[in-house]
Amino acid sequence: EGAAAGVIVYDLDELAYGDTEFVRDLPAGQMRAIVRAKGYRSIIVNGTPIIDDDRETGAVPGRLLRPGASLTV
Repeated sequence: EGAAAGVIVYDLDELAYGDTEFVRDLPAGQMRAIVRAKGYRSIIVNGTPIIDDDRETGAVPGRLLRPGASLTV
């Protein structure tokens, strides 16, 4: 009880790479290339959906883990 968890539900027949897109979301408006995945029906992190039917929900319930960082909650 109270432990963090993640669940991924995907359609194996639909898993694929999307097209390359360019987004400007870095500091000073710098551009980067991204490739979105297809075929993920749902991704749930800590009880919060972050992907729903191949679409990002905008939720960010997890936290970034860096090498050497403590994993204590």
